[in-house]
Amino acid sequence: MRNGSSKKSRALPAAFRTLAVACGLLALTGTAEQALARQYGAGDISYLMNLWNTNRAGYLGTVQNIDTFSALGTVDTVSKTVDGSGFDVVVTVGLSAEVSCTTGAADLVKGDQVTVSGRIGRATTALSQATMNQIGGPGGSRDSLGLQSCMVEKVSPPK
Repeated sequence: MRNGSSKKSRALPAAFRTLAVACGLLALTGTAEQALARQYGAGDISYLMNLWNTNRAGYLGTVQNIDTFSALGTVDTVSKTVDGSGFDVVVTVGLSAEVSCTTGAADLVKGDQVTVSGRIGRATTALSQATMNQIGGPGGSRDSLGLQSCMVEKVSPPK
């Protein structure tokens, strides 16, 4: 009788092990797509612009609409969207870059210190603007990163 009960006790843990492995694989499969996305910051803009200029297919396939960006910057312009549903905000990040996005924030003015974050969309380099004779226009000669699904929040001054 001892051998019979021994087989049953071994069979039960084996079933649990199989179930645990199956659950673990499902959990890993569900998070694999999220693990592929990268987070970029202000110091990465030159890398993103270089990728845009040298490997457009690589940018479109591995960065655009997948990766996210966040940085601290200064509001440069705020204007109502064409359809009036939100605001187009341009934030200066560093000395030679800007980030633009559409958001619902209406309480922003030029010069506000903000954090801007969202999913990376389009990229426009100062170099490509120069070839199109757009230097001095909106964005001037700055590298520009467009964000989708973005948030712009004021930074509270220290107390």
